[in-house]
Amino acid sequence: MKDIFQKYKRHSLITHLGIFSLSVFFALWINLLLQWNIDSDLLKASTIWISNDTELVNSNADLFATFTDSSIVIQNTAAMQDVSEISFTVTYDPDILEIEIPNSSSPDITYTTIDNTPWLETIIINFKSSLDIESETEIFKVLYTKLNDKVAQVNLINTNFTDSVWEKYLLSSQWAIN
Repeated sequence: MKDIFQKYKRHSLITHLGIFSLSVFFALWINLLLQWNIDSDLLKASTIWISNDTELVNSNADLFATFTDSSIVIQNTAAMQDVSEISFTVTYDPDILEIEIPNSSSPDITYTTIDNTPWLETIIINFKSSLDIESETEIFKVLYTKLNDKVAQVNLINTNFTDSVWEKYLLSSQWAIN
């Protein structure tokens, strides 16, 4: 049987030390580069660390949520053409917020809510006839009650709209912090 370490034993100690020191140098260099980079804070995943500037929030997403005194308003940034259905999921912390979906007051709009868990509610809005929605339009309003003084965060996920021929378009979404 061939000795697989025979080739390894032929290399000099200087070669092995050189490879080891070069590896340590690159590891330290990458670590220091990431720690000293001014933009390294953008790598953090929690949205609590990100600015809640309303102008920034509104400009980065197709659908976004904003807090008012007693409701969370879902709005759009860009105009949408020939819309027959809009759906999105609202996620939140049930220890901080209590959310109530109000009844539909318009005969032209019906919606369905799916709430399997106390922190995740899917809302599907159906329009009787397709319509065009202008930009910066209030799409939906959710009532809320804050249960304590902690920071409340609402995320919109799985946002999309369907046109009159049932072609689905994915939308980007944004969080809201109160």
